[in-house]
Amino acid sequence: MTTVERHGKIVDLSMHHMVGRPGNIEEFVEHHQEAMHSVDEYVNAFKRAGLDVTYDEEGLIGRGLYIGVKPEEQF
Repeated sequence: MTTVERHGKIVDLSMHHMVGRPGNIEEFVEHHQEAMHSVDEYVNAFKRAGLDVTYDEEGLIGRGLYIGVKPEEQF
């Protein structure tokens, strides 16, 4: 199970796991912090990295897809 807390652009995730094996149950928690960015922020980051970038709103599975290509003169 996962609990989520949002603090501005930062999301704190706590992922609670239970693993059962014969004669033993193990519990552990993973903590992750992830930043949320807008499409424009991602596109600008790719451009600052020197890539030509396009954004496909649909992508492969409906979640969007960024396509960054290194310009030919930089190869």
